[in-house]
Amino acid sequence: MVGSPFVGRLPRRQIWMNNINSIVSTLAARVYWRRVGYSASLGLLGAAVGAAAILVNLLSRTPVYLEAEHVRTTPHVLAAAAGAVDGLIIASAAAYVIHGDRFSAAMRRALPLWWWIALGFGFGIMHSLAAGGFFLPAAELAYAAYLRLLTPLETLNASLDLLLLTPWRAFTSGAAFLFTGIIAGLTFGACALLVDMASVSGRRPATRAWSASAALSAAVVAAAAFGPPALLARLG
Repeated sequence: MVGSPFVGRLPRRQIWMNNINSIVSTLAARVYWRRVGYSASLGLLGAAVGAAAILVNLLSRTPVYLEAEHVRTTPHVLAAAAGAVDGLIIASAAAYVIHGDRFSAAMRRALPLWWWIALGFGFGIMHSLAAGGFFLPAAELAYAAYLRLLTPLETLNASLDLLLLTPWRAFTSGAAFLFTGIIAGLTFGACALLVDMASVSGRRPATRAWSASAALSAAVVAAAAFGPPALLARLG
């Protein structure tokens, strides 16, 4: 038994298996966090586009006998925040799905233009339906509850009504946002294409993607918040 060739083979095999498992676990963790980072960078862009779409749509509702102008009241800020949450959820979820499981950024290529056009249309429609069906009514309800215009029981009843009527409101109230939503979706698709290209180019692609996303998000929000009101009103 002392001179047996099988002595010590099992421990070495176990060591190799442990090393392989460690490498696979490390790679899987890197892929997961790279995927999360990619989703978060596009989620930031989606939030910016979602907030901008609501601001533009509110401008478009200015009566024809009045001149459109930027209004920064609390309800408008809450509406923009609701649109941002809406866009954040839709964009980050879509980005997480389309990123795919890859072991390195070099194995992933930027999606073609037609992909982002299709995703942009989908983003615009989903954002419109979700904003009109749930997020904007929820923001209005939260503001009314904050001002104590509703009792706790009335707030609870209104919350239940909000949940039950979400599918109906998505098509009745959400229809008013569709035109703005499609424009917002095309804007999101064009900007997301640049972020996607940055995420697979050069060194430190994650940093490039975040930089591109932050710059484009700031530009979109600034255009909606400070752009010519008359021009923006026509886009809604």
